[in-house]
Amino acid sequence: MILEMVVVQVRTGMGADYERAFYESAHLIAACQGYLGHRLLRCIEIPDKFVVLVHWQRLDDHVAFNQAPQYQLWKSRIHPFYAAPSVVEHFHTVAAGGTSS
Repeated sequence: MILEMVVVQVRTGMGADYERAFYESAHLIAACQGYLGHRLLRCIEIPDKFVVLVHWQRLDDHVAFNQAPQYQLWKSRIHPFYAAPSVVEHFHTVAAGGTSS
């Protein structure tokens, strides 16, 4: 399993609209092969900053999503809120413990 982490800075004051667009578009990711789950986190100190976490079975599954037709629809709904290009990185677990919510 891999974790895709996307750091997004949205245009000032557009956080609620971004959240709504993300919620309404989440099915586009959820329907993809290898999708395991996602979370959208909003920064407390910087309200227009978000982190998107998507769990994928394999890195190739995320790559396939980025090449799929539904990605273009996702991009048309989500990217207009970006104030700057997002930062996308992928991680794999090397240690774990405790619980998270």
